[in-house]
Amino acid sequence: MAVRDLSAFYDEALEYPDVPWRRRLDPDDPESAFITGVSTYRVASPDAKTGLYLTTVAKIGVQAAVGRPVSDADMAKLHLNDEDERELYQVVLGETYQQMIADGVSWNLLQKIGQDAYLSFAINEDTANAVLAMAAAQLGEAPARPNRATRRAATRTRPRKDGSKSSPVSTGTQAQTRGRTSTRSSSTSEEAPVTG
Repeated sequence: MAVRDLSAFYDEALEYPDVPWRRRLDPDDPESAFITGVSTYRVASPDAKTGLYLTTVAKIGVQAAVGRPVSDADMAKLHLNDEDERELYQVVLGETYQQMIADGVSWNLLQKIGQDAYLSFAINEDTANAVLAMAAAQLGEAPARPNRATRRAATRTRPRKDGSKSSPVSTGTQAQTRGRTSTRSSSTSEEAPVTG
């Protein structure tokens, strides 16, 4: 029996570079200055059980979209209230969800990244890229997301300000919990306090 090397598939995380965020320097002081920055967020592939759940929800959605019969119980899985939507993003984004909230990423961007990660994990990255391209075309913009191999190559060779090359993953912070890794690197700037 031949042994097959699947190590090329071990790192299935998605990276979202240059995500802008804005938060108060002191969250408890409404008079404190804002800090802004951009971060690279790394979303680990969910565990197999979660992936199967996401795939099931996606299949139900496709069946409903093309007019195939869907049970009432399955339809209920597709209708998410605000709390269900937040929980779905937490499941899809894992630990990265809390990092994005803490950093002050806008809800709109968190939703878009959550939807992209959901489609990538539940169906595949080609589908996520196609949906992104359609959304960009509706907005009159060019699609901005290259494929995973291009994104990985770009982040591994991105030059630092001092001219050396470094991966944001190697310069970010990393935490490991329940088998899911989440990594973030960021840069910041400070704004004047907002009054009034």
